[in-house]
Amino acid sequence: MHIRAAFQASIGDPFQLRPAEFSLLMLLLTNKAATQARLSEALAMSAPNLTTLVDRLVVRGLVERVRSEQDRRAQQLCLTTAGLDLASRAHALSTTMEDASLSGLCPAERAMLLELLHRVGTPRPV
Repeated sequence: MHIRAAFQASIGDPFQLRPAEFSLLMLLLTNKAATQARLSEALAMSAPNLTTLVDRLVVRGLVERVRSEQDRRAQQLCLTTAGLDLASRAHALSTTMEDASLSGLCPAERAMLLELLHRVGTPRPV
């Protein structure tokens, strides 16, 4: 709950972003362009839900759909100039938003927490 409140105070309210919207912007910030299918997989989100999410960001002028140069039938999602600016500013704030919540942990405990969260977030074969 503390981390969610930190997100809302640092990024959600100031940038009017939901966690899933922020995640999508961060994926596009680091990948420049991606298909909706790849983003759907990366976010573990159904195609219809991702379309709704993308539509909201398109209306805000943060994301645009662009025809793929490799396959003209496919569309890629890209950040607009406004989207790149907002995503860059939100990313910068995200690097410190959890500091207060994690202040009781020593550096080794923080490293252990990050390692464990990475392990939990990594899909395992069944």
